[in-house]
Amino acid sequence: MKDYYSILGIEKNATESEIKTAYRKLAKKHHPDRGGNTTKFQEIQEAYSVLSDPKKRQQYDNPKRSGVQYGDFGDFGGIDPQDIFDMFGVHVHQHRRPRRKSSVTMSLWIDLEDIAKQEKKIISVKNGNNDEHVEIQIPAAIDDGSSVRYPKLINNERDLIVQFRVKENSKWSRENLDIFTEASVNIWDLILGTSIVVDTIHGSHIKLTIPENTQPQTVMRISKHGLTDRSNKVGDMYVKINAYIPKDIPEQLRKIIQNHRDSNC
Repeated sequence: MKDYYSILGIEKNATESEIKTAYRKLAKKHHPDRGGNTTKFQEIQEAYSVLSDPKKRQQYDNPKRSGVQYGDFGDFGGIDPQDIFDMFGVHVHQHRRPRRKSSVTMSLWIDLEDIAKQEKKIISVKNGNNDEHVEIQIPAAIDDGSSVRYPKLINNERDLIVQFRVKENSKWSRENLDIFTEASVNIWDLILGTSIVVDTIHGSHIKLTIPENTQPQTVMRISKHGLTDRSNKVGDMYVKINAYIPKDIPEQLRKIIQNHRDSNC
């Protein structure tokens, strides 16, 4: 039987949070899209699918009591084997009794912008020997690593379970419903004050007023321009103001700055 705890590099008494943290770290490291090993990634997915589910974890920790032998599918103690194979996306034909309806589980990488806009996506799902294209809507404010069940989406009879993974983003970051970004402004505009136009994560643009004598690294809040959750609660958008100095500074201005500096020394 595989040691799922060793695969994730955690102790047997690990909390749900520790399991999730270990999984995210390893999945990011070994994901095939990032040059990782496919077999290793599937093994990590397999371990997480069991240990992240309290019922499956209890069965795994007590195989003799539950009758389930993970890694050895010879004896299921009255539990439908298809339930076990479904966890790993494997479907087998059962001769002893009619095959019951099962679910299909997959991972889907999305952008933070997709969450903000609650985009709809057409995805390809393996249905037996065929690929079926289905449309799903990304849930409001979905968290990285969270799974969502779409009932009877596959051939109008099988459920699709999608685990959403959120890609790293160089422009945006997130904390709960709040969104964070940065904007660069030249030093003169920080001194004198100005207005700039910033992008929102929803694809719109908004005017941001920067008061005179604004300090570099100041974080400005734009209310109600973050993510929206299922209860219609809306987060805020925060813009960190970075300063830059123009390369071409007139000589006359340089002298004024120098005289001002020298007079304050």
